[in-house]
Amino acid sequence: MRKFTTQASSLLSNFAKKYALIYSIDSDNEIRLLGDKYIIRFVLDREGISTTYVDLDSSLLYDIELFMVLTRKAHLAPASPEQGEPQDAFECKRVIDLIEQAGRDILNGGQDWRKEYEWPPLHVSGLIKERH
Repeated sequence: MRKFTTQASSLLSNFAKKYALIYSIDSDNEIRLLGDKYIIRFVLDREGISTTYVDLDSSLLYDIELFMVLTRKAHLAPASPEQGEPQDAFECKRVIDLIEQAGRDILNGGQDWRKEYEWPPLHVSGLIKERH
C-alpha cells in the first residue's frame, strides 16, 4: 500500500487551513478535509489519487475531479511533476488547482452544483465514521 508523502500531506493541510476545513489523516493512504456538511476525500492507490466529495447529510459520494473536468471544463495542470517532486504531491497540486479553479462554491458549502452532476452518486453510509 502506498503512503502519502510529507510534501503531499503538507499541501493538503495548507489547503484545508486556507478554506477553514479540518485536516484529518484517516489512514496512510487516505486524507480527509472536513467541512460543516461535507468531506473531501483524497485516497492514494496504485493508480494515483482519487478525489471524492461526501455529503454528510445524505451519505452520497461524488467524484468531484471528474465533475470539474467534464462538466465545468476545468483545465488540468501540466502532465508531469517537476524534477524531484513526489508523484502524489504533484497529483495533490493538480486537484487543488482544479478545485480552486472550478469549485469554490463547493468549498463554501454550496449544494446547487449537484444539479449539474450527471452521474449517479454512490451511497456510502458505512464510510462516514463520525463527522469530526
